[in-house]
Amino acid sequence: MALKLPSSTDTFKVIARIDTAVTCSQDDYNSYLDTLDESLLKLEAEPTRFILRKVLPYRAAQGVQNQQFRYAGGEVHLQPAFMLEEVRCSIVGVENPQTVAPEDRLNWEAHSDSYTSFDLMAKLQGAGVVMDLYRARQSAVGPKESAETLKKR
Repeated sequence: MALKLPSSTDTFKVIARIDTAVTCSQDDYNSYLDTLDESLLKLEAEPTRFILRKVLPYRAAQGVQNQQFRYAGGEVHLQPAFMLEEVRCSIVGVENPQTVAPEDRLNWEAHSDSYTSFDLMAKLQGAGVVMDLYRARQSAVGPKESAETLKKR
């Protein structure tokens, strides 16, 4: 068996819990984030989907990794803000349903560094969506073990 690495063009889609099309329980949504299986969601209408890349460009991945920790007073401290930057570098598009009016659409725009604009990220952070996108990304790029298997460890 050969090693198969994800391509730099591989993407996946994520639906945010706050989308009005989503009517499932928080437990069902958590299961969705763990598997990205849309059949776990109860959708009343077509939702907005965020398109994220699986593989970050090397410089972006290096920048995210460099933001994860800081050293102070001889101790290592985790800096959770790296998650925001990982999501910013991961989003490559937004699919809005046809029923959304043009003025209400979430539009993906690039910052000067070619990653998601700070304006869109501020909106997503304010709406509480970033951590869901981060968690979904970890599921998409992480080991393919079930949550039950991981809990038993």
